[in-house]
Amino acid sequence: MRKFTLFLLAFSALTGAAAAADLPAQKAPPAFAPESVNWTGPYGGAQAGGAFGSTDFNLPSAAYSSSWRNDGFIGGAHFGYNYQVNSLVFGVQGSFDFLSVEGNLSSSVPYAPKAFTVRSYHDWLASADGRLGYAVKNYLVYAIGGYAFLANNTALNVAGTQVAGVSNAINGYDVGAGVEYAINNKWSARLEYRYYNFASNTNNLLNSPKVFSESYSTSVVRAGITYKFGAAETTVAAAKY
Repeated sequence: MRKFTLFLLAFSALTGAAAAADLPAQKAPPAFAPESVNWTGPYGGAQAGGAFGSTDFNLPSAAYSSSWRNDGFIGGAHFGYNYQVNSLVFGVQGSFDFLSVEGNLSSSVPYAPKAFTVRSYHDWLASADGRLGYAVKNYLVYAIGGYAFLANNTALNVAGTQVAGVSNAINGYDVGAGVEYAINNKWSARLEYRYYNFASNTNNLLNSPKVFSESYSTSVVRAGITYKFGAAETTVAAAKY
């Protein structure tokens, strides 16, 4: 009887082990799951988008003023630093973008005494800005603004002959807003709108004291990708089982 009891116990143990072996393997749940990122630290990235602007032109000697569109492509890089205090994120950022933006004006208004044409184009755009944002989980909603610089080129032609030309950097300001999403602790993607305005740029005609002036403004919509340098920091929450 004792041997029979031991046999039953051994058989039960073996069949139980076999049944357990047939069950699908289950991995233990993670100890924690990321909830939000810490935005503090230096970063750098790239962006691209479109510029939609206009040039206001004034030629006092011909009592003439007009405006035309300057639209095109913009793309470049940005670098900055963020510092987070609770949900508020303070930062500074510098941006440099190449531009492929051009506009033309053909006027029937006579000047000395024939009609003239104006061509304007821009090579690059740079800015030094401050950022103020509000972090919600993996999102950062921010406002941005600061000082801006534009490489401006303008040529004034009369009857096919250039009578004025200027290539210089003009300064102004920029303001805007955007939203940034942290893909993980290192990478984030952003979508941003920025408005740029540059003061009137006055220049003399060639070999003449007469002047022309112009001012430029543009709206820029661009998307970008950003990499955060330094050690990764993450706010975590205990996983719920």
